[in-house]
Amino acid sequence: MSEHNISPANKLSIHNNLGNPDAILISRAASTDSMSIKFLPNGALSPSNTAFYQGVQASSNNYSINTWDGTTWYEPLTVTPTNRVGVGVTGPTAGLHLKAGTATANTAPLKFTSGTLLTTPEAGAIEFLTDAYYGTITTGGALISQLLLFSEELLQPKTSPSKPPPASELQAPICISW
Repeated sequence: MSEHNISPANKLSIHNNLGNPDAILISRAASTDSMSIKFLPNGALSPSNTAFYQGVQASSNNYSINTWDGTTWYEPLTVTPTNRVGVGVTGPTAGLHLKAGTATANTAPLKFTSGTLLTTPEAGAIEFLTDAYYGTITTGGALISQLLLFSEELLQPKTSPSKPPPASELQAPICISW
């Protein structure tokens, strides 16, 4: 019996009374070992019933969250030892590196939901309201909105839709700021 009488509320409850913030410590015996925690679903693995793994990879020393559907490994999130974060990118080369989108709906790498604009502008903030994007600049904290307008020729090219129109048919977008 310990000096603290606790009643576990879950199958595993950890109480740390050592004055040390590490309640759980997972270490590797050698730098060639990976470390991970696995969350396995009930039933057979499939694209709709995946296993989740998180941990440090021996090969790169990156922390990652991975999924496994029984056939394919996916690595939706990677954090490098140099504090770079990759979303869908295993080797991020920027502070935040997003994977490329595809031509398929619902695959954009970044998506904004329309909402209320900030009442007090914050430098560097990007917002979306109805059909307009807003960005706040550093100087003076002004909120700026930019709208890109394209010509009908750009939206409806004269060539077949399976190929991009030739440069001679494109007109540069018009950028309006206010």
